Amino acid sequence: MRNPIENLGDYNKAREALQAAGGSLETLYKSVGDTAVSKSTPKLLFKGGVIGASLLGIAYVGYKGICFLKDRKQKIENEPILKKKFVETIEAEASKSDNEELNDSDGVF
Repeated sequence: MRNPIENLGDYNKAREALQAAGGSLETLYKSVGDTAVSKSTPKLLFKGGVIGASLLGIAYVGYKGICFLKDRKQKIENEPILKKKFVETIEAEASKSDNEELNDSDGVF
């Protein structure tokens, strides 16, 4: 026969849980631990996913930044050579067009 003690609050809940576990504290603790883990696992997985995605994003932005700086450095190093080629091309086109103008205007009035 069960002795009803209903006015003891949490102590009564713990006593009933211990009785349901067969009087074994190890079984009760394992049950409580398993319940706690099953409740906290989705939260931990979500936090881990957010942190992993953030780290991946930071690594990607860092990689792109390094690529941009390397490309910029290479362009700055090649700038004098490109300016020289540009000036040579413009001078060659200018002299070519001057020669064409001189040849066109020789015989026609």
